[in-house]
Amino acid sequence: MAKKLIIDIKPPQNKKTKIRKTSPRIILVTKKEPKKRKSEKEKSQNRKSLRPIFLAIGVLIITVAVFSAIGLFELKNSVAKQAPELYDKFAQGETALKRLDTKKAKNFFEGANNNIQSIKSSAEKYGLLQISEFWGKLMPKTKLIPETFANLANLGETTFGISANLEDLKENGFKWFTNQQGNLLVNNFESIKIYLNKLSNSITFFNNQEFGIEPVSDNGFLSQTAKLAKVERVLDAFIDWLKNPNEKHILIAFQNPSELRPSGGFLGSYADISIDVNGLQDIKVWDIYDPDGQLKINIVPPYELQNITPRWGARDANWFFDFPISAKKIISFLEKSLIYQEQNITFDGLISINIHVIETILKALDSIELETYDLTITPENFLQEIQREVEAGKDKTKGEPKRILKILTPTLFERLSELDESQKIFIFKELQKHINQKDIIFFFKDWKIQQFLEDSGLAGRVYESEENSDGDYLAVVSSNIAGGKTDAYVKTKIKLSSKIEASGRIDNYLNIEKTHTGNTRKEDWYRKTNTSYLKIFTPKDTRLTYIDGQSSKTIKPAINYAKSGYLIDEDLNNVEKTKKPIKEFGIEKFIEAGKTVFGFWFDTPPGKTKKLEMQYFNPKRLILHNNPIPYKFVFEKQSGNNIDFEFIIEAPQGYVWQENNTRFFSYETSNPKSREIIDLTLSPSLEPIQR
Repeated sequence: MAKKLIIDIKPPQNKKTKIRKTSPRIILVTKKEPKKRKSEKEKSQNRKSLRPIFLAIGVLIITVAVFSAIGLFELKNSVAKQAPELYDKFAQGETALKRLDTKKAKNFFEGANNNIQSIKSSAEKYGLLQISEFWGKLMPKTKLIPETFANLANLGETTFGISANLEDLKENGFKWFTNQQGNLLVNNFESIKIYLNKLSNSITFFNNQEFGIEPVSDNGFLSQTAKLAKVERVLDAFIDWLKNPNEKHILIAFQNPSELRPSGGFLGSYADISIDVNGLQDIKVWDIYDPDGQLKINIVPPYELQNITPRWGARDANWFFDFPISAKKIISFLEKSLIYQEQNITFDGLISINIHVIETILKALDSIELETYDLTITPENFLQEIQREVEAGKDKTKGEPKRILKILTPTLFERLSELDESQKIFIFKELQKHINQKDIIFFFKDWKIQQFLEDSGLAGRVYESEENSDGDYLAVVSSNIAGGKTDAYVKTKIKLSSKIEASGRIDNYLNIEKTHTGNTRKEDWYRKTNTSYLKIFTPKDTRLTYIDGQSSKTIKPAINYAKSGYLIDEDLNNVEKTKKPIKEFGIEKFIEAGKTVFGFWFDTPPGKTKKLEMQYFNPKRLILHNNPIPYKFVFEKQSGNNIDFEFIIEAPQGYVWQENNTRFFSYETSNPKSREIIDLTLSPSLEPIQR
């Protein structure tokens, strides 16, 4: 209850003052007071009792802050010290994987993982992984520390896991495949797929996070997210294919480069590999004439072959330089043969290999004894002995000239499953070289697997020029038509001299030189004239201005195809309907694989050197300006062709190539890769243009 304070005020008592009847009263009302009020002394005592608690909290906060600051500083120093070594190990591990040296890759990634664990120990020493949760609200970046280390550790573990699985695959994969242990093969691929998925997630994190410590940010792995996704997709498709309970068939096409054809060499024989969920079931080696003999459809062959065969078959189906088309054509002919049609057998893919691959395998094995023939096959005599048996051996008189290959192939597979470590390392390194030189080419019907093969440069697909890019393209493709096995002793030199005119036009001078040394051999099939149909692939709409050195040949079809009811192949017709003769030069041009192709005959007698000269210009002009101009030249090699290649290009007046700061750039190789890409940059010269 409020208290009232009443004050009476009386006026002064004097004579002049009139006294009123009532005197004024002032009433003051005070505020309501609490029921109980503490004294100042009590308040002071309470503050003193809380002071130690506040002091302890303050000291704790300062201690944690200082401890965290020291920890972050030490962590930063630890990262700075180990980051270069970590970068290096990841880079070397990646390089080792590209070289198929899985053991080295595993060691490098294991070392990188150790570095990561060391850095993590530095963080745990100061409890940063726990403290980061406390500081997360004040300093959001610190909240990323645990996730950063989790992904960093995952990066180390997954790269090591992938390389370890690949090493296991390299060590045991072929044995699993041939010894009915397909489940182990599938398990290995599935494990790799899981690791790849984890690796991709970690890379995505490092690409997106903003935390200051990025120990792998400059490593090549971080730019590989899209590629990893492609590998995951192809592994999915391949695993599904392996786990399919139905019997599957893969073709191995033995292309003989002694008798060149557009996709490699004459397809004289092949192996039918049957596979189920357990792995390899059977290997059957066939002479290509066996299924062709049971082909009940008649198809018009390519025009250039109509002198030597009345109808098209699997033996001549590799007529296209673009390997996927040739592979599909080979498979199509075989599946139409009664040998496979009556059994409802289809083929899921095709692997093309040439003689050089077999020679490499024999180098690893040293030799193979063929008791049936009383013969020892070595890398040095393989080609000659196989060719002799096929062309003039006893088996030919019995109507089975390729029998020696039927005996040799299963023996090769058996010996391959018994390789020691040094032999495996040798073969893997050499096979990589063969792939680079198009001695091994792959095709698969499954579009996911095929797309991966094409993206990886393993499918023999003809190069497609990028839109709006400046540059040039060349491929020289030879087809031996009734020229024996002479390509085994023919050396080809290809030299392209290009000049960019002031107008931006690209003029080309092509020189092809073939030297035939088959005259040194006693075998008739090596001493024949090398009769070739050459196809020169150039950018679309290229114009020919001169050619000299070509041969002439008259084609006389054995039958009238139109009247005989022969079928016309769509892919072949798409090429041949574009053919136009260039009468002044006695050659023809047409469109194939999106390129303008000049086709003509070129004969080289044994013991002679034959030369061809050809001039043409690219219709697409360079737009010359003061800024650097990227220029890309692409040369594609024909599989199995033994060539030397030289390229010289001259910049227009007033320009130089940045690569050597001169007007002339040259490149030369004695054994080009399947696709040689020369990237150059054209820049204005500092010297004044002479007029």
